[in-house]
Amino acid sequence: NLQDSLIDEMVDLARQLKESSLVVNQSVQDTVKILDSTERAMEHSLASTGSATARASEVYSLASKTTCFQWLLIFLMTCMFVMVVMLIRVT
Repeated sequence: NLQDSLIDEMVDLARQLKESSLVVNQSVQDTVKILDSTERAMEHSLASTGSATARASEVYSLASKTTCFQWLLIFLMTCMFVMVVMLIRVT
């Protein structure tokens, strides 16, 4: 009788262990799915960041060219102003 109750208890514990292992297995599978979707999102984000960085570099290079042109115009306008002031002083 004692042996039968021990066997029943062991069977019950084995069943509980199997159920908990199935729950853990399902949880791991769900976690893997979440990690896969997160990885895809990060790859997409990284690709978007790369293209945005390339575009920002392009805009910056265009802006630096524009800045050189603006400094050249400022220098020319200053030279013209100085020439006009000298012309007024001479005449």
